[in-house]
Amino acid sequence: DRAVKLDIVSAFVSRNDIFNDTIERAKDGKLTVRLLAGISNAISDPDVRLKSPNIEIRVLSENISENKKMGFPPKIYIFTDHSGKKRVPLGSANFTNGELQKNEEILLLLENPDLIDEISDYFEGLWQQTFLFEDADNSYRNLHVRQRSQRMNIDKNLSKQPVKN
Repeated sequence: DRAVKLDIVSAFVSRNDIFNDTIERAKDGKLTVRLLAGISNAISDPDVRLKSPNIEIRVLSENISENKKMGFPPKIYIFTDHSGKKRVPLGSANFTNGELQKNEEILLLLENPDLIDEISDYFEGLWQQTFLFEDADNSYRNLHVRQRSQRMNIDKNLSKQPVKN
């Protein structure tokens, strides 16, 4: 049974084939999506902001972890079908092209109803601490472009370094 609701928590988000398919299903009214994205260091793609009645994208206003030195690492996907049954894969994959389609990532499918309820409650708690992602003046987009360029230059320079044994 295909999901009719999808709740996602991902520190980094970018457009990718899975993201685009998810958005199309939501626009067609076949899926409701709540996406909680991280925006620290302008890492998430600003093009994930969408206007659709079945899609809500929010961000955290500040670090929510108990240990303020920690970042925002959760990667949670909660799929809910017509009957209300939930499937929850947990693991290392952010909602990005690299992590969902290229990198080696691990996702474990939770089947224990108590654990699924606990993860769902955790999501709801995070959701209450969020705000809608707006970037009216494009300041986030501009920072994202600069940061991405810097990361690409670092990657390019590192790839030129000889490997030492």
